[in-house]
Amino acid sequence: MDRGPQPTEIDNQAFFETLVGAVDAGIVACDGDGRIAFANEAVETMLGAESGSLVGSPVAETALVDADSGAEWVAGLDGPSTVERTIERDPDGVPVLDGGPVDGAGSPVSAPRTADRLSVALEDAREVALEVTAKPVAVAGERYALLTVRDVTERALLDRESSILDTIFESIPVYLFIKDEEGRHVRVSDYNSEAREYIGQTDLDIWGEEGRESYEDDMRVIEEGEEIVDKVSADPEWNYFFITSKVPWRDENGEIRGLIGLTHDLSDWKRQERQLERQNERLRTVASVISHDIRNPLQVASGHLELASSGSESEHVDSAADALDRMAALLEELLELVRHGQWVEDPDPVSLETVAGDCWATATGDAGTLTFDYDLTVEADRGRLRQLLENLFRNAVVHGGDDVTVRIGPLGDWSGFYVEDDGPGVPADEREKVFESGYTTSEEGTGFGLAIVQVIAEAHGWRVALGDSDDYAGPEDAPGDHEPLGGARFEFRGVEFV
Repeated sequence: MDRGPQPTEIDNQAFFETLVGAVDAGIVACDGDGRIAFANEAVETMLGAESGSLVGSPVAETALVDADSGAEWVAGLDGPSTVERTIERDPDGVPVLDGGPVDGAGSPVSAPRTADRLSVALEDAREVALEVTAKPVAVAGERYALLTVRDVTERALLDRESSILDTIFESIPVYLFIKDEEGRHVRVSDYNSEAREYIGQTDLDIWGEEGRESYEDDMRVIEEGEEIVDKVSADPEWNYFFITSKVPWRDENGEIRGLIGLTHDLSDWKRQERQLERQNERLRTVASVISHDIRNPLQVASGHLELASSGSESEHVDSAADALDRMAALLEELLELVRHGQWVEDPDPVSLETVAGDCWATATGDAGTLTFDYDLTVEADRGRLRQLLENLFRNAVVHGGDDVTVRIGPLGDWSGFYVEDDGPGVPADEREKVFESGYTTSEEGTGFGLAIVQVIAEAHGWRVALGDSDDYAGPEDAPGDHEPLGGARFEFRGVEFV
């Protein structure tokens, strides 16, 4: 019987090498000495090796296995074993696993790194994730190790992104949510534990008519692709104040699948703001009482005491006059503390050199020397900045004497400015105390001068710290002599230069 054409006799070894070489998975066979006896083209591509270069090389040097001796590793295999390894195969390749793909200019690519949206082919990646399965096999009575290698970089990227997303939803301290095309919640962050009950429901389902406006916003974002940014929802009577943003959630083809939203609960912040407003109002009331109801009677008492003491040399009268003068000075300092504690709403560009030069003589009586590094222009309230500098200048003269030198300049990182002198400085264990109201080491001082400096700085949003001018580190290109002055150094950070 005619059976038709008979199969052609083929070379079995060439046949199977061709088949194995054509599969996508990497195939590696190692002999008992731990050397590679066979490697197909797929594994060469995964490792970034040249064609045919793997055969004969020690498997321990390929990064496919973690072993010092390939022979011991092959001998120790007692069954199938699968591990996942991350290897660097091309130092000049694109960093996919350790930072994401980049564009031609070296900038990160903003598109999500999902499997079908990678900006580079995985074979061009610098780092890859490989899943390696090894098992012992016997060939013609000889022991071998057979390795099957799969490139799982794609899966590793997806797993990493999933892990990052899980961490965000579990840890972010705001309410984050995702809704589908019908406006139904599909995921919510753990920050709002009650929101877990929202899954599968729209805002209309959850809150009825009270949720209609939010639901209509959702539909506008989903149907029209319109972003909603920082929309305020507030009810002062119930201390309810939220700010919400919503943006379209698009798939890899740019089609809208739903929305992603973020809600900040600012109710506590608004409550604190109202409390601060009430405190400021009380401070203004205190200032009014000091200014009129206390200062005026004090002036009257001083006037009557002066008349009553005319021609008298009693030490009691002198003590009373000194006490009244000190009370008047304290009241003036308290007034300054209250006045300058209000937040600076509309700062103006102000030249530090100009303001400091204008108030130097007033504060010091032309004693000492004032020098500058740069003419710095800052955003500030001119009057309060002048008061701040006057208080620092007076403090420098009181402690450094009439020949004191004061220098003003930018901090080394340009985050603010400093005012330093060549006086005796302040011991490290006393530097925090100097800003406390009433703290003074001078018999003539009221103890409010530096407290007012701190209040004025904070009213501008600045931070003030006292250090030692020996620690000075200014800009390298600053003009003038930068030898440390050796005295106190007040640093103001958070300053906005113009």
